[in-house]
Amino acid sequence: MKIAPMRGMFPAFIVMLLLAGSAVGALAVSDGTGSLGGVHWARRGTPFTLEVGDNTRGKWPAYLRRAARQWNRSDVVRFKVVSGNANPTKCQQTNGRVEVCSANYGQSGWLGLTRLFYANNDKQHIIAATTRLNDSYFNQKNGTYNTKNAR
Repeated sequence: MKIAPMRGMFPAFIVMLLLAGSAVGALAVSDGTGSLGGVHWARRGTPFTLEVGDNTRGKWPAYLRRAARQWNRSDVVRFKVVSGNANPTKCQQTNGRVEVCSANYGQSGWLGLTRLFYANNDKQHIIAATTRLNDSYFNQKNGTYNTKNAR
């Protein structure tokens, strides 16, 4: 299966919105089917379980587990946090799951990026996703983003 990366990247929190089925349904931009603008996970039914690969370090694993518990209130999708398959620096995708990575990606102007992958250039059915959390900002001593609320 050929994987086509999405052009452009979303802020990191958008992946959680895209993944959270019914939570997305509550948003005005949703079409009420658990998708955002028609974009949704390629799946056979609802509810479904989506593995979230933990490729994070430091304070991030606890935040990732907390976010998964909160999104698991959905009746469309369940998140199962599992060991990651990616090198955090490169944050490679794994079909059928989200790989969440944290690393020092540099002073690039972004705190987090989400990248969606589609099968055969089908721009509606997500087959994989990655989320990168930029520790270059989050780990700065006395930095603006080195807070519980920012994470």
